Amino acid sequence: MPVVSGFSGNHHLFTLAGEVRGYYKGKYGAGLGYTRLWRRSNYTFQRDVDRDESEFRAFLSLTIPRWEQ
Repeated sequence: MPVVSGFSGNHHLFTLAGEVRGYYKGKYGAGLGYTRLWRRSNYTFQRDVDRDESEFRAFLSLTIPRWEQ
């Protein structure tokens, strides 16, 4: 995989994601989501880079009725 910086290396990305949502009376909704990302970069002439990041989300939603013609 080519790298913009010019250093040759191999990069691997792994993700894990999940989401749970529910609705009340078919119009109001709420949910939770979680995403985890692992990045492994192995460079030829530089030190290797390992990054672990995670994100947690909470959200509310509202259903808007379809416009009928």
